[in-house]
Amino acid sequence: MKIVRITVAAVLFILFCWLNWWVLPELAIVRFNEKGTPIPKTGYLLLGEENNKTIGHRVVKDIKFDWPSVPAAWPYVVVGTVLGFGIGYVVGELARRKFAIDVASKQAIDRANKIMTKAVIRDGEAEGKLLRAASLEKDTLYMQNTLRKEIDECRAARATADEQIRICEEKLRKGENTEQELDKSKKQS
Repeated sequence: MKIVRITVAAVLFILFCWLNWWVLPELAIVRFNEKGTPIPKTGYLLLGEENNKTIGHRVVKDIKFDWPSVPAAWPYVVVGTVLGFGIGYVVGELARRKFAIDVASKQAIDRANKIMTKAVIRDGEAEGKLLRAASLEKDTLYMQNTLRKEIDECRAARATADEQIRICEEKLRKGENTEQELDKSKKQS
C-alpha cells in the first residue's frame, strides 16, 4: 500500500511540474463579445484573414494567462474531472476485480497445492501400510508353515508317545502279572 501512495504522490508532483512549467505558460482562456460588436479603440481583437484580406473579427472581452487562467477554465475542469472520475472509477473497478480474481486464483492454487501435498503424504503413508501389510502377510505365512510343521511334529511325537505309553502299559501289566505270579509261586513254596 505504501508503494501505491508513493506512486500517487510522485505522479501528482510530476503533473504539477508539467502543468506549471510546460502547459500553463502557453495556456490562455479567451472570452469573446457577441458577433458584430464594433471594434473598440483599445483592447484585444481577433481577426480572420483569407488571402491577405480580413474576412471577419471578434472582440476579445477577457483574456487570462498562466495561473489566473485556471479558475477561468472551471467549466472545462469540471467536465474533465467528471470524465476523469467516471473513467477512473470504471478502470479502478476493473483493476480491483482483476486483482481480486488474481488473489482468489492464487489462494485457490495454494489450497490445491496443499491438498495435493496432503494427498501425496497420505498416498505415501498408504503405500507404507500396504508394504507393512505385505510383510506381515509373508511373516504370517511363514509362521503358519512353521506352526504346521511343529503341529505335525507334535502329532508325530504324540503318536510315538502314545505308542510308547501303550508299550509301557503292556510292560507294566506284564510286570504286574509277573509279580503276581511270583507272589503266587512264593506262597506255594
